[in-house]
Amino acid sequence: MNVRFLFNPILFIVLVFAFYSCKKQPGRSEIKTTSSKIIQTSKGPYNPSTPLYWDLVHTKLEVSFDLTKQHLLGKATIKVKPHFYSQNTLQLQAKGFDLHAITYVSGAKITTYTYDSKNISITLDKMYSRSDTLTLVIDYTAKPNDLPKSGSDAITEEKGLYFIDPLNTDPNKPTQIWTQGETQSSPCWFPTLDSPNQRSTQEMLITADKKFQVISNGELIYKTEHADGTITWNWEMKKAHAPYLFMMAVGEFAKVTDTWKDM
Repeated sequence: MNVRFLFNPILFIVLVFAFYSCKKQPGRSEIKTTSSKIIQTSKGPYNPSTPLYWDLVHTKLEVSFDLTKQHLLGKATIKVKPHFYSQNTLQLQAKGFDLHAITYVSGAKITTYTYDSKNISITLDKMYSRSDTLTLVIDYTAKPNDLPKSGSDAITEEKGLYFIDPLNTDPNKPTQIWTQGETQSSPCWFPTLDSPNQRSTQEMLITADKKFQVISNGELIYKTEHADGTITWNWEMKKAHAPYLFMMAVGEFAKVTDTWKDM
């Protein structure tokens, strides 16, 4: 008896798949773990900007000098407005002054004020909003040589106002008066909101002996001669700038006039 085997293609395909499904699969690769290393970075102290409670709008300074005592006799007219939130107190920086009087010209009424040789703390009669502008007048005497000694590697003293040979006793030094406001020395010679993020326009009326030239920020508007042999120099700076940039220099400087294009 002959036995005949019939080829069944469907059965063949099933057998092939069964064969490969039984083939040994490669093992899973081993998952390696590594230890984490935390690196500490050095961080210095965070130095935020000075908070702005008030904006310094304009500063007018009227100053003269007592060369014998090395004092500045000053009258500051300061225009301010609340930066954003309403305020009823105002603190100005003023270092080592004799404070004679604080009054107001317009916009506010002062209830009380205190002074601790560093800050003038003023209490107003009510809350003022950022739409209000206040003008204060402060009469004072600045005494930079009476301030405690301080300074840095860059600036050995921080008294803001410097009298150089004021009595003309040193033949090797010229008599001069000049200022150095950076970084926080402007309050040594005028009251202000002493912060580099403040911006104020400026007017300076500086009275000195007529033999001196007087320089300040901005443009020289006029000079007024007085019978006592002094001259008042009126300088104006209409571009707002930080208080530490306020400057003046008094001395027997040479004046050189030049032109460039239309200037």
